[in-house]
Amino acid sequence: HILGSIQGWEMPTCVEYSLIPTVSSFDAVTGMAEAIKNIKVVGENDIRIGSVHIKVDTGLSRNGIVPRDLPDIMTYCQNSGVHVEGIMTHFSDSWTNQQLTQVQMATFLKAVKSYQSSDIKLHVANSTAVLNGIGTDLDFIRPGIGLYGVAPFGQQERFQSSNLQPIASLKCTPILVKQHCRGTSIGYGSKYKVKDEY
Repeated sequence: HILGSIQGWEMPTCVEYSLIPTVSSFDAVTGMAEAIKNIKVVGENDIRIGSVHIKVDTGLSRNGIVPRDLPDIMTYCQNSGVHVEGIMTHFSDSWTNQQLTQVQMATFLKAVKSYQSSDIKLHVANSTAVLNGIGTDLDFIRPGIGLYGVAPFGQQERFQSSNLQPIASLKCTPILVKQHCRGTSIGYGSKYKVKDEY
């Protein structure tokens, strides 16, 4: 499964390697439909060729289809042989804004209501949602950064009480320590200016 959004022109590669992409646009779905038109399946495969997960934008506003377009995309998938394995969304602020997260959850559940009794897998829960028990009653969870033992934004205490531990640490030695005069610009784009004299 590829949980990041894939473009239509990338679908032949997904089909070739039996990958299941996330689609966030009509272009991506039509790309998959084109990619599976002339595919010849050799042997048995556990993965249904041409499967996708559809991402629905419920408030993150980064990628995903708007909820009102879901029925049209589902109909297109059915008519063009694109198998919808799952439908998902991604919460924009599940670590600090529970009210917004609940609104997003309600928006998602309303959008997928007619697909809940089908074989389509539904998933919404990122690391913080898993910790907060939001969307964990659906088919999948996507713990993301939590898999590495890294606490999601603002969840350090809760994360530590869950007994999750970081799997790695980053250690290094500074390669250079410099002294600069007040007002000296440092770094790309000169974004930082030295405030104190050293």
